[in-house]
Amino acid sequence: MIFFKKVLVWCIISFFGFCLFKNVVSNSLPNQNRGIQDCINKGVIDNLFIGSSMFRQGIDIDSLNESSNGINYILSYNGLQPFAIETILKILLQHNCIIKNLYVDMYAFSIVSSPKISDKRLIWDLNLSDKIKIFNKIYSGWSFSAGFDFFGRLNNEYFITHPISNYLVSKRYKNGGRIRSLNESELTSIQLSAREPMMLNALKKGINEVQLQSISGLIIICKQNNINVVFCETPKHAVISKNEIYNRVMNKYVSFLKEKNVKYILGSDIPNFSDNSSFFQDFVHLSCKGSKSFTNYLLKNRKNIKK
Repeated sequence: MIFFKKVLVWCIISFFGFCLFKNVVSNSLPNQNRGIQDCINKGVIDNLFIGSSMFRQGIDIDSLNESSNGINYILSYNGLQPFAIETILKILLQHNCIIKNLYVDMYAFSIVSSPKISDKRLIWDLNLSDKIKIFNKIYSGWSFSAGFDFFGRLNNEYFITHPISNYLVSKRYKNGGRIRSLNESELTSIQLSAREPMMLNALKKGINEVQLQSISGLIIICKQNNINVVFCETPKHAVISKNEIYNRVMNKYVSFLKEKNVKYILGSDIPNFSDNSSFFQDFVHLSCKGSKSFTNYLLKNRKNIKK
């Protein structure tokens, strides 16, 4: 019986030791072609796009590099919210990363949600101190279950398989941008014939105050560091962009940016885009064809961005 107790204690200590080691070193492990550390390693970034999968799917890195001088980088994590974007920007600046132009994902569904992390890769890319800051933003207090889930359960598979997974995944990215193929799937008539997307129900909650405060903080940081900031909405299919609830949230978002005297660009303003199903993989993500078209539009109209 004593032997089994000793084994159990040893296993518990080993597990907590493993979790601590993982959370301390994860952000320092090699991570080519994408993520916060790779972005920091660039030093000076002329055009930085920070956002959710809207940017990963909606901004074409090859089109950027062909038409825009300097270093372009797309820093994207699934479901990335304003509170996390503000944290990431602080981290980049703390590491002496020089950013000239910052494009922030103007995603309606992220501004109505309470703080959360949808992409565990973001937690992997943070040092222990920043992990704790993010945890405190998400949870009102410490609990064993929340702490175990955040620091213990997440990213164990990444840590174990990192040498292989990093090699394979890095080949699919370039300066944070996903390398895409014109053979990718596009929105089908079956998807279009479906009922109104359930995701629109999330917008009924209205804008979250924490996210709004983070946007204000982000704007202040940009002014203090002489960063030209532009909020950017990637195009959404007409099923979304012409929806009354969606437009109600976006109108409030735009009004807030106008009050702050901040520049923005709306994908919904692009003529004949939202009704073209070949430009979309689903109702909110662009296809390869759509991302190239939108990126070229963005590059041509940078000087005429609204304020």
